Amino acid sequence: MTSNAHTSRHLVCLPGGRSQDPHVQSYALQTRPQVTPLSLDNQFALHLQKLDTQATRINQLSAELEQAVKQFKETASRVNQSSYTFREVYGNDWFPEQICDYQNVSVPEVSQQANGRLVLQSQAIDLFAAEREAHQLAHLLRQRKWRMGDG
Repeated sequence: MTSNAHTSRHLVCLPGGRSQDPHVQSYALQTRPQVTPLSLDNQFALHLQKLDTQATRINQLSAELEQAVKQFKETASRVNQSSYTFREVYGNDWFPEQICDYQNVSVPEVSQQANGRLVLQSQAIDLFAAEREAHQLAHLLRQRKWRMGDG
């Protein structure tokens, strides 16, 4: 390869660079497209899409937070169950009988009304639904067992 062939090859012309090759235009010589502000319709559509995305994100985060709160409550219940043994066997009565008290707990939720209006509100978390369902199922199974024994 000759020295002349090596100097005329330009693989990259950086913005504002001055290539000696007549086939490679400098970035500065190229015309830039004119940037125009978004029309009101496009701005509205863009903001509406962003609002929808944010509402979806809020609801996703709320669902994750609700699961985390329920897991927290489940773990606290297990600690409460094992704390009895801990206190009785080891004599550690300084440990509270209930490790956690529960107040009203809620997460944000975005819903949409029939007229299209979005509503940001609090959605209560039912921390005791699993216990109620387990109690109802146990009661139902006891009733079935009792009926089968009588029949």
